[in-house]
Amino acid sequence: MNVNRLVTTGDLIEITGYTEKQIRNFCESGILVPEVDAKGPGHFRMFGTMQVLAMNYTSVWGKGRYSRGAIAKIFDFVLDFSEDELLAEFDKGRTHLIMNLKGEMELIRWKGEHGAAFDLRQAYLVTKDALARVAKHVGGIAFDNRGRRRGSGKQNVID
Repeated sequence: MNVNRLVTTGDLIEITGYTEKQIRNFCESGILVPEVDAKGPGHFRMFGTMQVLAMNYTSVWGKGRYSRGAIAKIFDFVLDFSEDELLAEFDKGRTHLIMNLKGEMELIRWKGEHGAAFDLRQAYLVTKDALARVAKHVGGIAFDNRGRRRGSGKQNVID
C-alpha cells in the first residue's frame, strides 16, 4: 500500500512549475481542493500524492495545451483513483490519458509511437521522484538556513 504524502503549496510550486497564484486560483474555483486547507496565518494548504500527480501531468506534460475546462476534467479523472487503483490500471497496460470524442477522460493502452505527451504512468514516476526529493524536508516543508520557506519555482523538465 502506498502512503499519501502531503506537501505544501511551496512544494507543489517546486514540483509542478505552477505559480502560487495559479494554485490559489485552482483552489478558489474548486478545481483543486487541498486535502488540508489553510485555516489562518501559520497554516499551510496541504496536497496529496494524487493531487500532485494531476497538477504535474497538466503542467509538465500539458505545456500550456490544456484549457481550464480540460484541466478540471483531468484533475477530476485522476482524483477518482486511489494511488493503488491507478497502479493496478498501469499493470493492465492502461497508461495513457486522453480525452475521447465525447469529451470524457479515458485511460487507454497506447499503441502509437508518439504518445509521450499523454503518458500518465511516466508522469506518475516523475511525480514520485519529486515527492521523494521533498520528503527529506521536515514535514514536507523545506527551509533555508535562516528559517525562511524556500521554493525554486522551477518546472521539472523531461528529456
